[in-house]
Amino acid sequence: MDSQAGGQQVTYGPVVELEGAAFAYGAEPVLRDVTGTLQPGQALALLGPNGSGKTTLLRALLGMVRVHSGTVRVAGAAPGKAPRGTIGYVPQVADLDPTFPVTALDVVLMGTYPRLGLWRRPGRAEKQRCLEALEAVGLRERAGSRFGTLSGGQQQRVLVARCIAAQPRLILLDEPFNGLDQPNRDALLAIIVRLKADGVGVVVSTHDLVLAQEVCEQVALLAGRQIGFGPREQVLVPELVEQAYGGRGSDRLIGLRAGVPDGEAAGLAGSGVAAGLAGVGQVPDGVARAGVARSGPSSDPQAWAAQTAPSAAAPTTGVA
Repeated sequence: MDSQAGGQQVTYGPVVELEGAAFAYGAEPVLRDVTGTLQPGQALALLGPNGSGKTTLLRALLGMVRVHSGTVRVAGAAPGKAPRGTIGYVPQVADLDPTFPVTALDVVLMGTYPRLGLWRRPGRAEKQRCLEALEAVGLRERAGSRFGTLSGGQQQRVLVARCIAAQPRLILLDEPFNGLDQPNRDALLAIIVRLKADGVGVVVSTHDLVLAQEVCEQVALLAGRQIGFGPREQVLVPELVEQAYGGRGSDRLIGLRAGVPDGEAAGLAGSGVAAGLAGVGQVPDGVARAGVARSGPSSDPQAWAAQTAPSAAAPTTGVA
């Protein structure tokens, strides 16, 4: 990503760089073998069953979980060492007491504090930027509303606006779609699209495979280790999804589009992952896999190529 700063051209590298990374809370790693990158203006979906390491990876990018081994760079710095305001984080549970007497605008103004420092207060410019952030999430008219009176989806969008107000290079979202109704889900999807258009990198921890198909260029498929990391067309294939989810049908997988037209969905409940993903094809040549044997002659790489149109770059995967 290129931008102008002080009349000079500034080029930004990847917002996330991982090379053989493992993460631990204690002596032993809880997530290992993670290798991949995320460029500015792209979104990365972290997918996997509960306990697979999605939240661990998000917290590690913030410097809240120890890097056990390997290399991790976030916005060009070690985790937790990037300049203040560079990284925005929306937690799984709102980190504000809903009974605390603050307005939506007050909450968004908190996003300006890291760049202002300890002794400066937000001024007119910061307030205008925060109103614009609320406008970006479709809630400017609720700026004066008490935060606790907003719906759960609106509160989530206010917290995203707080991140936007900080003008970050990277935003991390932990299960942002949990419990959202369709209008708020659609609004949040539109926000992610706009953030990418503005050159912001986005990392989303989610169980929603349809989300990954719709707005995320990159996917990291996790199961205590990396199963796949790379372009979504090359990671969301039956062989890797089965490995991550244990080869079972799951409500988490309902709605993954398997080579069907936009707006249609293939239901996977009760049919098994492989049946639900029939038609997506097999892992293509050149795509490394973690502990998965290549399919036999019955697999149809031509059908896979026609339906998924993968990019030339292959995703990286961990090694068991």
